[in-house]
Amino acid sequence: MKMVMIKKLAMTVAVAVAAAFAVACGSKEDKAASVEGEWELVDVEFATKSAVVGSETVSVYVNFDAKGTFVMYQKLGEGRFRKFSGTWSYSNGLLNGTYSDGKNWGCPYKVSRDGDTLVMVSSPDGNDTYTYRKCTIPDEIKKNSWLFLKM
Repeated sequence: MKMVMIKKLAMTVAVAVAAAFAVACGSKEDKAASVEGEWELVDVEFATKSAVVGSETVSVYVNFDAKGTFVMYQKLGEGRFRKFSGTWSYSNGLLNGTYSDGKNWGCPYKVSRDGDTLVMVSSPDGNDTYTYRKCTIPDEIKKNSWLFLKM
């Protein structure tokens, strides 16, 4: 009887230690919130939209900084990169953003990060997936982009 109680107590302690360790290491949501850094769009999956605009290649770089601001560079085909900026926040498992002109992003995103890969999935529908790779945004793109204000 005493041995059974000791085993139960040991099991209870082991479960409690495992739970405490899991909490101390951070949750999946904490890791998902780590979007800071420079990223290059490397893959898209759209449910209802074309990933190709005509026959043009779309290039996107984005920098999320620790202060909660972002700068995004977008280029369609052979044109110049357009520069968009604004603020971002992460709460309740969702990444949200507002452009510098005060307009919100088209939707919030569920994010996950695995090393040098950042995946953003449109919410709440989950139809569109954007995969980014950690990078250094080339200085040429930063210097030669056009500032673009959404209208």
